[in-house]
Amino acid sequence: MTGPLRLRLLRSDDASVMRVWIAEYLTEHLRWWSESLGEAPWSDERIQEHLDAHDLVGVHWRDLERASESTECFVRVACDAERPMGVVSAELRLDRYLKVQMGVIAWIYVAPEDRRQGIANRLLEAAEGWMTWKDVAGRELFVTHANAPALEAYRKRGFRLVDDRMLGPPPRQED
Repeated sequence: MTGPLRLRLLRSDDASVMRVWIAEYLTEHLRWWSESLGEAPWSDERIQEHLDAHDLVGVHWRDLERASESTECFVRVACDAERPMGVVSAELRLDRYLKVQMGVIAWIYVAPEDRRQGIANRLLEAAEGWMTWKDVAGRELFVTHANAPALEAYRKRGFRLVDDRMLGPPPRQED
């Protein structure tokens, strides 16, 4: 890291870096999810075809841009003097069962070369500060079980497992 870590608003010139991060995030998750469905892990070519066919990187980037412009969302980019190093996006959501306002960590990402330096923790602190200011009743996020470092970081911040999303292979066809 060159210079002190600072948090700033998302800018349009972040698009190229964010698109790379989004693609890396989606690639990793598509592999995990495809394995959960009983498939062999998707190849890089299949993942790229899927991302392109559905413009998933573009959709995710546009969602992040919209969130950065909303008073009901919080988006911050962690950077040093030279470059972005991570991003967090949080939003408000009314829990459909508890009927209380929740703060939701929608996405957090730290560049692979910048991990294990406390950047994710700093991003989470900022998002949680915004949630406190918004007076939410609780915090929520979704994390893939295969992402052990993220699970550890969230547990240290007081999150605990409540629900599991389980994926399985399709039913077998009877002969």
